[in-house]
Amino acid sequence: MKIKNLVILGCILFLLNISLVLAIAPFIEFTVDSTSVASEVQLRAKAVDASPTNRGISWIRFYYDNGTLIEEKNCGNLPSCKFITNVTQTSAGNYTFYARAWNRADQKTTSSPVTVWFSGKTHSTCSLTFSPASPQTYGTPVNASCSCDNPEASAVLTRNGADVTASENNQLVVLGAGPHNYNCSVIETPNYSSAENLSTYDINQAPTVLNLTALPSWTESVGVQTTVSCIADNSEVAVSLFRDGSPVASNPDVQTLANGTYVYTCNATASQNYSAPAQQQNTLTINTLPPVNVVWNSPVLNMGSTFSGTIETDFENITSAGANTNVNIACTSGDCSTFTNNWINGTNMADAETQQVDFICNNSVVGNYSALFDVTSDEFPAGDQINVSCEIIPVPPVLIQWNQAVLDLGSGEQGAGALTGSENITASGDDHTNVNVACTGDCTEITNDWTNGSSMFEDESLAVTFTCSDTAVGAYSAVFDVVSDEDTTPNQITVNCDITIPIASTGNVLLNEFLADGTIPTTEDDEFIEIYNNDSVIIDLDGWNIGDTSSNYTIPSGTLLNPGSFFAVNKSVSSIALSNSGDTINVYDSLGALIDTYTYTASAEGISSGLYPDGVINTWQDMLKPTPGASNLPLVNVLWNQAVLDLGTGDQGAGALTGTADIISMNANTNVNVACTGDCTEITHNWTNGTNMADAETQTVGFSCDDTTVGVYSAVFDVVSDEFPTGDQITLSCEILLVPVYGVTLTDPSDLTVDDSTNAVYTITITNTGNQADVFDLARNNIDGAATADLNQSTVSLAAGASADITLTVADSTSGTYAVNVTAASQTDITVADEIQTITTVTTGPVYGVSVANLDLNQEVTNTQTAVYSIQITNAGNQVDSFDLIVNNLDNADTASISPILVTNINPGATANVLLSVADSTPGLYTVTVTAVSQTDSNANDTTADIQTNIVQAVGSMSGTVSDGTNNIYNAKVELRQGASVIASTNTDANGDYSFSNVDVGTYDVAVIKSGFNDDVQSVTLNDISNTVHDVILTPASFAGTITGTILDGTDGVTTVSGATVTITRSDTAQVVQIAASDGSGDYVFLGLQPTVGFTYNLDVNVPYSGYTQAFPPIGLSLTSGQTRTGENIYLIS
Repeated sequence: MKIKNLVILGCILFLLNISLVLAIAPFIEFTVDSTSVASEVQLRAKAVDASPTNRGISWIRFYYDNGTLIEEKNCGNLPSCKFITNVTQTSAGNYTFYARAWNRADQKTTSSPVTVWFSGKTHSTCSLTFSPASPQTYGTPVNASCSCDNPEASAVLTRNGADVTASENNQLVVLGAGPHNYNCSVIETPNYSSAENLSTYDINQAPTVLNLTALPSWTESVGVQTTVSCIADNSEVAVSLFRDGSPVASNPDVQTLANGTYVYTCNATASQNYSAPAQQQNTLTINTLPPVNVVWNSPVLNMGSTFSGTIETDFENITSAGANTNVNIACTSGDCSTFTNNWINGTNMADAETQQVDFICNNSVVGNYSALFDVTSDEFPAGDQINVSCEIIPVPPVLIQWNQAVLDLGSGEQGAGALTGSENITASGDDHTNVNVACTGDCTEITNDWTNGSSMFEDESLAVTFTCSDTAVGAYSAVFDVVSDEDTTPNQITVNCDITIPIASTGNVLLNEFLADGTIPTTEDDEFIEIYNNDSVIIDLDGWNIGDTSSNYTIPSGTLLNPGSFFAVNKSVSSIALSNSGDTINVYDSLGALIDTYTYTASAEGISSGLYPDGVINTWQDMLKPTPGASNLPLVNVLWNQAVLDLGTGDQGAGALTGTADIISMNANTNVNVACTGDCTEITHNWTNGTNMADAETQTVGFSCDDTTVGVYSAVFDVVSDEFPTGDQITLSCEILLVPVYGVTLTDPSDLTVDDSTNAVYTITITNTGNQADVFDLARNNIDGAATADLNQSTVSLAAGASADITLTVADSTSGTYAVNVTAASQTDITVADEIQTITTVTTGPVYGVSVANLDLNQEVTNTQTAVYSIQITNAGNQVDSFDLIVNNLDNADTASISPILVTNINPGATANVLLSVADSTPGLYTVTVTAVSQTDSNANDTTADIQTNIVQAVGSMSGTVSDGTNNIYNAKVELRQGASVIASTNTDANGDYSFSNVDVGTYDVAVIKSGFNDDVQSVTLNDISNTVHDVILTPASFAGTITGTILDGTDGVTTVSGATVTITRSDTAQVVQIAASDGSGDYVFLGLQPTVGFTYNLDVNVPYSGYTQAFPPIGLSLTSGQTRTGENIYLIS
């Protein structure tokens, strides 16, 4: 009995427990992504059914606190369910949300509410893009583009914390090596939230290349001086040079070494932007000469340069070691016909004897020449060599030129006197005859005093005075060409001047309009007096008076009245109370002279009196309405009944847009005409010009807007009459819209042949040929019942003019021919459709085929670069195959290669990509094609369309400084030469600096020429990677003179002055010859001065700080050939 009762009690408790478990409601977790947002918040809920019977979650719903349902999710009775959605609010304020979950037993749980503050601001986003993509190598220009969609604030781009918006955003910049942290951001504004976009851009170090060289060579004889140098291809890395493991004293290492071998090693440390290069090493070998020999004292003789048609001479010595018989000199290679020498072959030389050998360079053809001369003897048949070189340069050009290209004579008033200025003409290269100046442009207004037919000596400079006439107002410009018999190519100067309207204190000013009886109650403040400038000059009204018989008003200072302009003053300003029954109005200038007067009788209320037309005397009449400060409007006029007429909007081709406006005649008007300005072809009227209209007559004018062409149009129509020539205006507007057009096309792919185990895959391009975005339905018609005939999609959405690719797959296990049609139809216009048909041949045997295509656009590169194209090979057969690749170099480019030249084991329908490289050192258009041939069936081949590479000339730049070792040299000529041609020419500035830009890369002879100095010609190579720096130190010519002195304080004659700029000029031309600066001891020196023949030298000085007011430099200094003048001191007085 006890056991039975216990069992029953246990069952009751078990059932009770089950019912309690079954009564458990689901658990819900509700969160938001932020409690303060701009305009959008994300709601998140997760519900779990805790019941052991796993009844499951059926629904989750989101609500506003007022019970309004936001959104719900059907959870499908899963044990747990997540629900996320976004809620947008555009109005600012606090919004409260909660979530609720139901389980399968319809038990529900409600979350705690969450309140979110919405600022009502639109969410901003920022875009940060880079071209090219990270990472890159140092030296590559990078474009960082930052933009944000907040229209109320500008996007800000920072790099590594610094604002670079102005200097780098959407601009190409070269960044240093290392990581660069970018941030594109916009601030929060009244209607938009803040936003930012972060990204890191990495710049890798560029490689460094070392060049270890030895001159004359790496193998030389004892006694020959060698120069071993090592340079890097960039200036950032630190280069170290070692000889036999020890660092050399200087790089280059210039030595005369003993017999033996010397190992030179060169390395460099890395910099921020360049990596450490590979170590360079080479061995210098010094051989012992035999005891009896004859050698040149130097292995190289550079004879310099000379003009074409002249000769250049120089010498070098040979020295005998031991007794040498039959000493001979012979030219063994090079330009032997250009060089001659005075050596007598067969000469005997004693031990330690030295003899001079004279060389002559003579050639009429411009160019660089060199030749090797061997010296040998019976005892020393191996001999020794010298390389003799010289340059033949063109005779300097003969030029007649203006000293500058533009001369501005300034601005002046009409009648205030002519404007003048001068500029020099300089003759160079030779004497010039028949020097003429000719003008084009405003030659009547701008003239010159040059006498055509004049002659000028070489290096002479003469001034030309230009005069701008002050007769007529205007901005004038004229171009003056100067030519001579010796230089017939015009050199131009542009001369400009500006003559403005004068300002006068009196002139032709008239009373033009007044209102004596105003309409404003009590004050009648609409009463006014108006004057009009009927003169051609600007009138300064300072001190002028306007008044009637009882009071006057003085016009304020600074009031200017332009020609044809008005000045009006009302009663509240002038305090002039014109009498309604009649009065006299007077105008006086600043000197009290009566300029104009008018007496009127009674005046009607609100009716002004005035001259019509403005400024025409004795035409006083009542006006239609007062117009203070504007043109008068007479009682007789024609007016439009409205100022604006909008004809509306219409579709192209749907018919013209029309509308009307009325012309109203006040009193009788004759010859009423309507004239148009603006879009008069599109907007027209039907008015008959010459129509007469009676008083108060109204006539309607019809307007029409043509529907032929899409656009927004506007035109202004003036109505005038004989009585009202100033007229009235109406503005017409209309818009013709583009009519929607819908269209579609499908490309028709080539038919395919496959075997019975292979799919035929067709790529079909669909194009929206209409002018509106559209959605197209795709369908296929399996005409012959192929086992497979499937499209990869059923609809395509395309913008106007856009295209997309779709795929059709056809297959069957039975051989035969299968036709499948594909149709594309517009969802917007069901009449618009296109259809194509594919024919698939299924065979039981293998099929071989190939197609080859260039994936890239044609490229443009420089002649130092290589164009690289991606070529795609597609197996168009039904068997695995390999293909040979052949490059067809149609224009014989230096480089036209493909890698790899063989692609293997390509599955049917699969592709492989290879790279085609095209380059050439000569600019031009180069065409290549690529052919792919099956290795299994040579009849299966395909060739690309023409691949065209436009190769352009690479350019570089060069700069440097020319000095004499003490001073930088002013006005030295620097030429870039190639052979007989001068490619570019410039002159050094006051700092001795010169530069060339946009010069073709390559090797040039850089010639520096300055009278009084020996010419310097060196070979320099320009690249397109970085600017080439070439500094030159000139040596004075043997005939040149020198002037030296000291800058002294004149009060004691002892104290020296440093840092002063000393200028030396020629007395005959005032041309600056050189510029020098006094050193710390106050000394200055001028080297390379020509002997004075027909002129002397004058000195001048400029001290860059205050304290001295007078200078006493020497003038009239003469120099003979090679003379040095010392003690030419300059004294400064404070």
